[in-house]
This record gives sequence, structure tokens and C-alpha cells, in this order.
Amino acid sequence: MHCGQLYNLTVTALDGQCDNVRANLNLQSVPCRPTNVRTSMPPCPFTQASVAWEHARGAQTYAVQAGWGVSCNATTATSCPLGDLLCGHTYNVSVVAADGVCSSPESAGAQLSTAPCPPQDVSLSMECEAGILTVSWAPDPDADAFVATLVSDTSARHTCVSAGTACSVAGLPCGQRYTVSVVAARGGCESEPSAPLEISSAPCVPRNPEGRLDCVTNSAWVSWDNTGGALRYTALTEALTGDHNSSCTALPSAGSCGIPHLKCGTEYVFRVVGANDVCMGGYSNNFTLETAPCSLENITAVHECGSNRILVSWENTPGSPQYVVTAEGPDQWPISCNSTFSSCELQGAACGTQYTVMVSASSDKCSSLRSPPMDVTTAPCVPRSVVVGRSCEEDGAVVSWSPSPMVTSFLLTATGASGDVRTCETADANCTLARLPCGEAYTVNITASDGNCTSEPSVDVFFQTMPCQPTQLSVEYQCEANESVVSWTPSEGSLQYHLYASPELGGAPMVCSTPHTSCRMALECGSVYNLSVVASDGLCNSSFSAPLRFGAAPCAPDSVRVRVRLIDGMQLAMATWPAVACPAPVKYLVSLEGRIQDDPRARVDLWSYPTDRLYYEFPVPCSTVFNLTVRSVNGGGVSVAGPHFHGLTAPCPPADVRYSIELFDRITVVWDESVFATGYTVYSSSGAICNTSTVFCQFLEADPDSLWVTASNAVGESEPSSNITGPVFVRGRRDLRSNEVAAGSLSALSTPGSVRLEARPAASLYVAWTAVQDATLYTVIVKQPSAARPALVTTVDTEFTTVDGLEPLTRYCVTLAAKNALGQSPYSTPQCLATGAPE
Repeated sequence: MHCGQLYNLTVTALDGQCDNVRANLNLQSVPCRPTNVRTSMPPCPFTQASVAWEHARGAQTYAVQAGWGVSCNATTATSCPLGDLLCGHTYNVSVVAADGVCSSPESAGAQLSTAPCPPQDVSLSMECEAGILTVSWAPDPDADAFVATLVSDTSARHTCVSAGTACSVAGLPCGQRYTVSVVAARGGCESEPSAPLEISSAPCVPRNPEGRLDCVTNSAWVSWDNTGGALRYTALTEALTGDHNSSCTALPSAGSCGIPHLKCGTEYVFRVVGANDVCMGGYSNNFTLETAPCSLENITAVHECGSNRILVSWENTPGSPQYVVTAEGPDQWPISCNSTFSSCELQGAACGTQYTVMVSASSDKCSSLRSPPMDVTTAPCVPRSVVVGRSCEEDGAVVSWSPSPMVTSFLLTATGASGDVRTCETADANCTLARLPCGEAYTVNITASDGNCTSEPSVDVFFQTMPCQPTQLSVEYQCEANESVVSWTPSEGSLQYHLYASPELGGAPMVCSTPHTSCRMALECGSVYNLSVVASDGLCNSSFSAPLRFGAAPCAPDSVRVRVRLIDGMQLAMATWPAVACPAPVKYLVSLEGRIQDDPRARVDLWSYPTDRLYYEFPVPCSTVFNLTVRSVNGGGVSVAGPHFHGLTAPCPPADVRYSIELFDRITVVWDESVFATGYTVYSSSGAICNTSTVFCQFLEADPDSLWVTASNAVGESEPSSNITGPVFVRGRRDLRSNEVAAGSLSALSTPGSVRLEARPAASLYVAWTAVQDATLYTVIVKQPSAARPALVTTVDTEFTTVDGLEPLTRYCVTLAAKNALGQSPYSTPQCLATGAPE
């Protein structure tokens, strides 16, 4: 079948006699392949092209493919544009015809080549003396040649062409600024120009150089006429005799510069040269100057640290009766002094200034005798404008101040109220102090040093470090008001506190902000909260305090009463208390702790079960000192200990009772001391026959076998002693007390006097007193007034002791009594003192 033809198909049924046409069909053949494909392009450089072809029979649409992702479509037209062409590429263009069902074979291809890409990696190098500029670039295989164009700031234009990767332009005039770009060429088509680069040729030689001599400072001022192309000018000088050269540099706008400190009596040659970022130009014409003659020698200039004086001395010159000393400093009025001797003192020197000092013998400085210039630097100025900024993140402060001239280092000293000293040595005008202790006031000053002298300290500046973390959270729940009072220790440096109470079972926390160290909160009785406090001084916040888990427990009973009874030989301590008001049901816990016979190793520690009664009873041994406390409890927790009752039981019966019989049937009964007893009674069958506070008794006409002894105190009387032994011989060697009794040497001990208290480190108290005659031991009782905690009791055999384990910054009261084997003195009057701060 021919391409692009419409065929009519007819189907005829034949039976040999009649022909019958029953069906026909139109059939379109495949479109013909497009022919004469050709391309056209606009002038270079370009990014589009046009493709055209001859009409193909049977075609309804055309599709053009050029590769590299470039294509276009046409319907009935026989051309279409190709856009977004890339530079430096060759495209193979072909056309396919389609009729909506079939596509023709691809047409014969046509080639399309785009313009080269702009040259890459263009660089410039200048041969300054020869005036030759070389332009180089990266190789490009798509380009046949490259053209570099130079355009000066006076619009002068230079070009060079190369088929390689570099070309040069020679003979460039001085003092010109050039803009350079490169294009690539291929087949008569040029690329876009490369990114422009700028470069300068060598500066032109400066003209008309001249100079003048400043005889006061022996300096030369050099001036010249500017020429093109220089960014800076340098004047250079060299001594014609000797080895000395110097220079100065200035911007073109200055037109001159000074060369200081030339040697006296020396001829110098001067010249000027210009330079830019790339090249140095040629040297100007030379000129010479001769400096002032040297006459005065051995000049010394010394600045006295801490003063505004400069002491200048020299060697006298014959025939010079008058000397003038002059000191000049930058931006300072000259200072001077006159002298007929070989020294002079300059007054009023400014701090932190370098002065040039010169001594002359007359007012005509250029023609008279004068000294070479000498530099002297005064002491650094006191740092000023000291500013302290807080650094919350670093727990410190940032200190800054105004820079001072002629300073090599600064020393910052920060002294805290507690004696903490921080220093910072720096060459900058600022310093950061980190990790400072919280809540402390610091004094800051700065001194400046130049290596020889140190300035006076700056004016003191004060600042406060960030507040300390609040500590020792405590809660008192007030059942009557359904409120809790949360308190904490003051935080140094704090102006405001924020208390957060977060319910343990979830929910929004309650917040209380206050300038005080306590806060009232309506905490729900029976709920448990996590409490934490943060301190603020308005700028920085402390870290959160250690969380306190608190249940809104009921209050403890406000009072406790205890009665000790002796029933059937057993002592019972019955406690009673008033009921606690709280909406939730409340039970009570009763605790009793004590020491039996005042022995720290024999302790009583009893607890009740939770009870809803308002009384409880404990059996307690004789001669026992105890503290009894009542707490309330419900779902919110256990209350703090309420007011405790400090008491003791009746004493135990005296032990080791024995008697001796002397002349005239006089009976002496002796026994061991009963702890906490204040008196003793000796009974016979007829009743009490002796009451005493000592541990012996003497009487007549008694049956020793019918005697018994009891001990008593304010609580009650002990059980009677039993098993009295005797008689005891008064001259037995090993019974010293019997000898003492027989000798009548027993007497009551006196109360210790001159009690002295001292607060010691680590929250301890040192206690000392005068010795008591016949005393062998001393009982020391230390108690915190109106506190629920039990007293501390200790026994020592010296006239001093140190009591440890106390709370810091807490007031304690101390009382003591003397003891020996036969009795105990009354207790001394309490002496009170507060402990010190923790270490």
C-alpha cells in the first residue's frame, strides 16, 4: 500500500449466479515520512531555532525531536520553534508525522549547532614594569578561537585573539584601570562574554616631590603631585652616610606624609613611589635634606609612675646658659620647662600618651644647639566607663570598659562580700566572669598596665550575682483555714519568689509569687503535691529548689498532756490531747523515745498504732527521760510532730544498799545513786526515819534487818530497795565510800559555774565551765528552745566538751550538773547561743 492513501474496501458475496455487495470499508494507510527537514537560527548568540519541512501526505500532526530534552509539536503547519537551547551543543533534528492512529518513520536528520559557551576560569596577570597584561582561561573544545577585550576607565579599547588558552596585550599605559572580558568563537558565531574582571596597570611616577624639615622633632614632611593609578604613596628616605632608612605612607587624598625621628646632622635622600593592589610604579626624582646638627648628648627622659611629671636630664653644653625642654604628644598641647642646669621637670603630662622630648639651647631651634628627639610614654590612664552586665546562662557577669591608649594589659579584680576574689587579665577592654557563687555582692575595679607602670584602680562598681536556689522548703497545714503556709530559707540576692504546687495526680499547677519567704495556698486536704520554689532578682532566675513532696495532712494536736502513774509496780505514761479539726477523718500516732537511766545505749522507742481515740498509754521503765509526741494522719499523709512533752519517770530503787554499825550502835546506811533521783527516804517498820538528797544516812536505834530505801523525784517515789547487806567494816581497804562516810567527808556537790559557750565551725558548740570539787563526771544537756526535737544529753569527765550534730544558725540552751559516786548537784542556769553558718 502507498503511504498516506485512503483506500475503499468492498466485500462481495458470490454464489455463482448472483453477486451481492453487502459491505464496504475505508482504510487510511500510514502517513508518509516528512522530507526536506531544515533549520534556521537567529544571529548569535541565541537560545532558539526554527525547524521546517515539506508536507507529508496523510499527516495530521508533526513531532520534532532534537535530543537533550528539546522538542516541539505542530498540527497542520510545517514548521515549529525550538527553545531553551544550550550553548556549545550540536543537536540532531528529525520530524515524525502522525494521523492520530499511526506515526510515520522518522525523517532524515538535520544538524543544529549552537554558539559556544562563555569562557570559564578567566584570570589576569600583569607584568607591571613592561605594561603587559596576560589573560588566560580554561580550554573549550567547542570553540575555534577566543577574543579578549580590555576597556580602560578612559574608554580606550584593546583586544587580543588566540586559539589557545591565553593571550597578551602589551604597551599598556600607566595609571589605567581596565575591565577585561573574553568571548569564544566558532563558525562565525560568538558566545556571551565572560564575567568581567578588573585590573590596574602600574601607577604613574609621582611628580614634583619636595620636602621640608621640622627642626623641633627632626622630622621630614614630604609632598608630591598625584598621578594616576595609585591607591597609596610611599615616601622613602635613606641616609647618605651610615645605615639608616625610614619611610611613611599616605593616601592620594593626603598628598604628603611625615617621616619622624631622623638622625641629627645627617644628609638624607628622598624619593616617592605609588602603588596599587597589583603593581608598584616607578620612583620619582630624588631630592636631599640635611637634618639639624647634633650638639646635646646623653639625654634621658623618665616618667614617674603614678604622677604627671617627666624628668629630663642632659649633659651641659659650654656656652649655653639657658635650656628649653619641650615635649609634644599627638592631640596634646605641648608642655615645656626652662632650666639653667642639666635637668628639668615637665609638669602636666597626660596619662597614656607618648611624648617626643627635645632639649634646645635657644629659641631658634633649627640653627641652635638641640638634642635628638626622645620618646617617653606616660603611665596608663585609669580605665573609665566600667559597665557590668549580667550573664544568666554562665552564672556570672560581663564587664566592659573604655579602651585606654598605650596599654598592654588590663587586670580586673572582683571581690565578693564573703572574701571570694576573682581576677581576669586581658588585652581587650572586656572580660567575662563565670560560675560566680550565687547571691553575693561583688566589687569590681580595673587597673591598666603598659609593662612598666600600672594605673590607679578604676572607680569601684558593684553588682549582685544571680539569686541562690531556695532551700529547706517546709509546709505548715492550717486545718481551720484550709490553707497551707509554705516557707523556705531566704535566697541571697532575690527580690521575688515563685512557688509552684503541682498535684501529683495531674492538673494545672498552682503558682504563688511573693517577695517574702512564705506563701499561703489553699491546698486540698488529703491531696499530695510536689512543691518547688525559684528565686528571681528581676534579671535572672535561680534554679528550682529541690522538690518537696507534700500531702495536705491535718495539723498535729496543739497541746499534749502526760501523766505518769505507778500501778502494781509498773509506771504508765498516759498522753491526752484535744481533737484536730479537719473535714476528712483523722487518726493519731503517738511516739515515745527516751533513755533508760540516762544511758545513750539503753534506749526506749515506742510507737502506737493509728487510733481515733484522744488518749494513749505506754509502759515506761523507771529512771527514764523521754519525749512524747502526737501526730495526726489521714489520706494526705502524716502531720509534723506536734508540741512534745519532755518528762521522766520516777527513779528506780537504789541499788547496793549496805549498812555499817559504829560505836554507840550508830547505824550508817549507804547506797548507789539512782538516776534522776532528787531525794531518798530510809524506812523502818515504824515508818520513815531519814530523808536526804545524798546517798547515805545515819541514825540510832533501828533494826538493820527491817530497813528499806526508796528514791524519789517530782514524778513520784520508786519501789523500795531490797537485799540490804551488812554490816560493812569501816576500815576495809577497798570500800572508799565507807571510809568517807566514816570520816564524815561526804557533802553535797555545788552547781558548776562560769559556763562559757562558743560557736564553732560545722554548726557545733564548745562548752566550758569551772571544775566542781569532788566531782568525777558532768552531765551536759543541750536543747533547742520551744522545739519538738528531744534534748541532747552527754556525760563527760572533763570541764569542757564540744557538742556536734546541731542545726546551723539555730539557738540552743545549755545546762549542766556535777556528779560523783555519791550524788549529783543541781543543774546550772541555762545559757543560750546560736550556732554558726555551715561550712
